Amino acid sequence: MDSKISVIIPTYNRARLIAATLDSVFAQTRRADQIIVVDDGSTDGTARVCAQFANRITYQRIAHAGASVARNAGLEIMQGEFIAFLDSDDLWEARFLERMTAALDASDAGFAYCDYATFDARGLVQSVNLPPRYKLRGILFARLLETDFLSTGTLLIRRDCFERVGGFDPSLEIAHDWDLWLRLAREFDAEYVDKPLARIRIDSDGLTRDTALLYSNNLRILAKLRGYVNAEEQRRVIRRNTRACHRALFNLSWGARRPLPALKHFGQMLTSQFL
Repeated sequence: MDSKISVIIPTYNRARLIAATLDSVFAQTRRADQIIVVDDGSTDGTARVCAQFANRITYQRIAHAGASVARNAGLEIMQGEFIAFLDSDDLWEARFLERMTAALDASDAGFAYCDYATFDARGLVQSVNLPPRYKLRGILFARLLETDFLSTGTLLIRRDCFERVGGFDPSLEIAHDWDLWLRLAREFDAEYVDKPLARIRIDSDGLTRDTALLYSNNLRILAKLRGYVNAEEQRRVIRRNTRACHRALFNLSWGARRPLPALKHFGQMLTSQFL
């Protein structure tokens, strides 16, 4: 018997985009058994759009709290053995679930990921995105320490993984996905499907445009990693990334004519080599 699949789609003020996202899920050659849309307190017409699909989705509305909380709300009501996340402005190719479930069914890996294309309002931007060094099977943890090369809509994850490592950190507004991928990769092997089976939009109003918040959240994740990563080579990567984040925040603060935060980050940049 095929494993059941739950798809979790968090959304916030995406009335003009979410129908296309849902259509890409409905068009899958391997049907999703449960499609959960968590509306993170939208104030536009997102709820009305979702109501058009009421007989095909599970719609849950929560008070606005951010994507990590919305994704966790979906995890609380998931029923599948395999879990996929899709942002409400992104799309899947028709064989995404078919190819990804086949990969996990043939493997003992805890999760699978694939390559992806990027697009904007004008069309395709880049047909593939992952360089060869990030097309890996097995242990991803060391590579993920370098950078977050996974895109949320490219993964399929076994339910058991969440029971081991937990869900998304609700205190992180940005980079909560990198935090979870690191915890997954530390405990479970990965499977890779070398096809761009997802299309990731790069021109919508995502939180990742808040560069300062991104670097600040990355620093919090790196601080957590220092608590349990002992291998010296991996600790060197953590120190290097910590230094890079403080350098970026120094430049942002200095450019904004905020000398005190700039000096703070400059000092932390210098001392990060001793962490």
